[in-house]
Amino acid sequence: MVIVCHTPDADDAFMFYALRKRIIDNDFEFCVDDIETLNRMVIRGEAEVSSSSVNAYFKAMKNYSMLRAGGSFGEGYGPVIVSKRDFSRDEIGKLSIAVPGRLTSSYLIYRLFFRADSEVEMRFDRIIDAVLNDDVDLGLLIHEGQDTYRNYGLRLFSDLYNEWKNITDYPLPLGIMVIRKDLGKRNYIQRMIRDSIDYSLKHVDDAIDFAMEYSRGNDRDTIKKFALKYVNERTYDMGKDGLGAIKFLYRAAREMNLI
Repeated sequence: MVIVCHTPDADDAFMFYALRKRIIDNDFEFCVDDIETLNRMVIRGEAEVSSSSVNAYFKAMKNYSMLRAGGSFGEGYGPVIVSKRDFSRDEIGKLSIAVPGRLTSSYLIYRLFFRADSEVEMRFDRIIDAVLNDDVDLGLLIHEGQDTYRNYGLRLFSDLYNEWKNITDYPLPLGIMVIRKDLGKRNYIQRMIRDSIDYSLKHVDDAIDFAMEYSRGNDRDTIKKFALKYVNERTYDMGKDGLGAIKFLYRAAREMNLI
């Protein structure tokens, strides 16, 4: 038995639908938790196979290998920084920001381009409320919040995908699947994940039905839009440019002493 961990997010649920529902026979046991919790499990070497932020993987490469399947890359979209009122870019050094964890890729990418005066870590699903309640000036949003923040009257401070595209043509690397090096079964696990991705992309409506169990109150159209943004052919195999993107981020972060 292999324990496979993924996030309670629509894209992960969509991707693992056929495995979770045993449409594809497998011997996996599943655990589901938010990305920062999974990142910490990876850092401690506790996870066998897990969703992981690229940022966390950089800190755990001694014990984990990266799978080419199951990754999430921004191509035309990505994490965003939002605010309740207008601020100029020059003001960020005087502002506070809520972040979904310092091990997330969104945090690392934010730090490539900005540094707020103070940072408050919190669960990703509490950040919009923190901005609305004036607990912080800015919020770093991941997951569906990237698409729904305008519904709350929030404003865009920065689209981090656009910041990224100013320095490279690579897609924006966000999440990957990792496997602990002592586990073995790498080819088998990668094949099973690919088979599940392929099944979901061929049975979108059924997979979205399952993903709706993780909708967090969002409507079906929002969940479908979000899931299909991040589960696609590059999720099946990240390709040379996906691998190149991860290497580029690693070098850029090292140059700035961020990892």
